[in-house]
Amino acid sequence: MKTIKWFVIGLVAMVSFTANAGGGDVFSFYFNKECLFTLNSVKQVNPQLWGKYELRDVTNNEMRRAAGDNLYVDQTGLYLKKNKLLNISREEVRENPKYWVKDNYIHGVIENDSLPVALEKELYYFLVPSKTYLYENRGGANRMMQMSQTRYAIFSFEEVGYYSVIVADFTTQGVDLKDVDLKIEGAKSLDLIQKKEVSEELSADYKTYILAPDKDEWSEILSKCTQTYDSYTRARE
Repeated sequence: MKTIKWFVIGLVAMVSFTANAGGGDVFSFYFNKECLFTLNSVKQVNPQLWGKYELRDVTNNEMRRAAGDNLYVDQTGLYLKKNKLLNISREEVRENPKYWVKDNYIHGVIENDSLPVALEKELYYFLVPSKTYLYENRGGANRMMQMSQTRYAIFSFEEVGYYSVIVADFTTQGVDLKDVDLKIEGAKSLDLIQKKEVSEELSADYKTYILAPDKDEWSEILSKCTQTYDSYTRARE
């Protein structure tokens, strides 16, 4: 009997940014759509940067790499392609003619294809490829802004009516995905942004700032207030 050792760590959509300053102040922040108007909107990343990027080979990424966690950049946008761990019972396979298992492969899960399968007790486990877009070039409220030849800000429209942002920073080695890290005080202070307001409606537990940085303020934010949360290395052709 095989032991399942496949794990998938999903990308959690950033509904808000939260911070805990040294003084214990907790707050969240979003960006107003006004700040998008000062930036250069683009539909796609420079074609020279298109390709497959593999999650950096470090100890903390072992399970995600095993799950096939890769970043792709092409004419459709930027997306993560990984494997989801799913299962189906032996009883379901026996009783449903749609599914059958042969030579350690399960058929019927994906049309016109089969998947490697492992049996653990009464469950068959298998990995199904899935695609999650960071930015998709087919309209909608999300936007991608080009900050430089190799840096792109991806704005996602959230249910609260404002935007969150991540930054794709391309290098000679690959691409770093970064989020914006602001503080109440210090070098990364919210004071970098002149135009801001506090929304009393979004949370009764902590302050929520609605920010509208201009182009110069964005340059300062991206040079001082970003932190890398994932790094990918460009795959060999």
